[in-house]
Amino acid sequence: MDGFVSSHAPGGANDSVEPLALQISSRDLLTRRQSIINSNSNTDEVIQERKNSSVHPRKRARLGGSLQMPHMIKDTLSNGNAECQSNGKSSNGEASSVDTHIGPQGLIHKVEFVRLIQQALHDLGFQSISKELEEASGIQRQSDLINEFSAEIMRGNWAKALELLQLIKESHLEAQPCWPSSSSQTACFLILEQKFLEALEREDLDGALHTLRQELGPLGENDHERRRQLHWLATLFMCTSTSDLYEKSSWCGSGEGARLLLLSQLQILLPPTLMLPDHRLQHLVEQALLAQKALCALHNTSNRHMSLLQDHQCHDQIPLLTSQIMEAHTDEVWHLGWSHSGQLLASGSKDHTVRVWELQPCSVLSAEGEVGSQGNGCVGDGTSSHRLCLKHTLLGHSDAVAFVAWSPDDSMLLSCSNDHLVQLWSVADGRTLQIYARHTDSVTTCAWLSCGQRFVTGGFDRNIYMWDIHGNELRQWKGGRINDLVVTPDGKYLVSTHGGLSEKSIVIHDLESGTEETIMETHAITSLHISRDGRHLLVNLQCQEIHLWDISDPKNRSPPSTIRAKKIMVFQFQGLQEKHGRFVIRSCFGGSDESFIVSGSEDSQVYIWHGRTGDLLHVLPGHSGTVNAVSWNPTNPHVFASASDDHTIRIW
Repeated sequence: MDGFVSSHAPGGANDSVEPLALQISSRDLLTRRQSIINSNSNTDEVIQERKNSSVHPRKRARLGGSLQMPHMIKDTLSNGNAECQSNGKSSNGEASSVDTHIGPQGLIHKVEFVRLIQQALHDLGFQSISKELEEASGIQRQSDLINEFSAEIMRGNWAKALELLQLIKESHLEAQPCWPSSSSQTACFLILEQKFLEALEREDLDGALHTLRQELGPLGENDHERRRQLHWLATLFMCTSTSDLYEKSSWCGSGEGARLLLLSQLQILLPPTLMLPDHRLQHLVEQALLAQKALCALHNTSNRHMSLLQDHQCHDQIPLLTSQIMEAHTDEVWHLGWSHSGQLLASGSKDHTVRVWELQPCSVLSAEGEVGSQGNGCVGDGTSSHRLCLKHTLLGHSDAVAFVAWSPDDSMLLSCSNDHLVQLWSVADGRTLQIYARHTDSVTTCAWLSCGQRFVTGGFDRNIYMWDIHGNELRQWKGGRINDLVVTPDGKYLVSTHGGLSEKSIVIHDLESGTEETIMETHAITSLHISRDGRHLLVNLQCQEIHLWDISDPKNRSPPSTIRAKKIMVFQFQGLQEKHGRFVIRSCFGGSDESFIVSGSEDSQVYIWHGRTGDLLHVLPGHSGTVNAVSWNPTNPHVFASASDDHTIRIW
């Protein structure tokens, strides 16, 4: 639960029952606590270093646990602040003469801008320059009242801090009466909670009990979440040592780190006009950069750094030219895929073989690597050039190989074949590790789970099986003919076509709960592809369309049983004279941020769209037969591969 309820708090607390610490005396508490200590011979010693550590290992837990501000209060404060305006005055009470707006369009509030510059200089370590700017401009970064309040928090002078908080509230309400009263109460609760914990830390049980009963207690009378937090705080009286207190409360002690964390939490509750959000100017600059990148239709670079000196604009960095053609296969190439490292490429063919290719520097080409390849072009990333060389030819299937899939660590490779078999190969030496012979018809697809120890397979025999790498069958689903399936990157969901309802259905299987949800498409489905974040699904249809779906976690849908998957975009092929839909055509996401959609087609061309706008960017000729599959290199955004019925693989 959000808010003040810690992950340690009991889930079913009865609000009508008084916390233990509110019912008994401090002497009784001391007696009970001592009995626990006496019965525990392994009590930890107090770890003094935790007091002054600003990077305590429990700090992140505290941010997400008991002492974090409730999301509903954040939302309330955010909405309230949006309505508050300065009414021509600076938040520090500066004269209205300095409240001018600057910038080409006059959108930047001068006082706020100067305050943010001061904060940025201070954050960068230029405190003296920040002070000089404050004196020269006559604009304070923060008011004297806020500075005094922050100083008292850092000193641990809680009474004075609460007194100043009341003054802050009164002075702010005069100018901006929209500050929610719940925010000021929450701020009081956080300060008193810190006071309570520090009293427990120094074993001042009387002081801690007084704070819990007389100060924190009244704040929880009419608030359900604070009431639950009070119940949980009362249980901390039973901690047997200071280290036990740190452990159970996920608190890092009374040192500077804990008080800085408290100030950070209070800053969220106070209006930003009074207490500037941390690193605000940096956040604004990053937002501007991200907005520019989002507007750049051709953005495709692995370089995360963007210049502040000019507006961002990419030249066309999409791979458009064939750099290498591999001709090792002797029949149609049905599938291919890059390894997660981007250094290996696997392909499956109607010639019954699986071939594994490896990127090597152009200056180091083995004799084997020269076989079955043409073109002098090399794959480049701007710093070095490589060329794909044949590493293994994997023999073992007796019919066409329809699908290949890399294990998460790239040490193993799965192949699915029309001979009804699935084979597991060692990438290092090309050996067969396991053969899975449960399917009774062509095996069309497979996908690894994130653990790297299990995977699923599907085929025309209307079955999906889950296996482990040792050859054991773990699970079975029966349904309709399986054209394709994918597993979300977190390993929680299996998405397949189809579950026996129709050739237009997509079934989302929850691998933990065993529940299923269904999405209905407009036409028969041929293939699926999932994004790296597991949120988006590409669906290829026999009608020669590609649909992009948002398939957010079903557990976050309301109600959970209702399908909330949303069709975002429809990508249509151009130039097709006839839409036969005879073949399985596969598409994928591509580019540095998976901003592009690339697909093969029956007209022998490769199509590239912009994933956000749906604009068709390029149509690439080159193949002389149906392009069955494409795969964009996951580590080099300037390289992708395509596989065709013309027996070749092209590197673009």
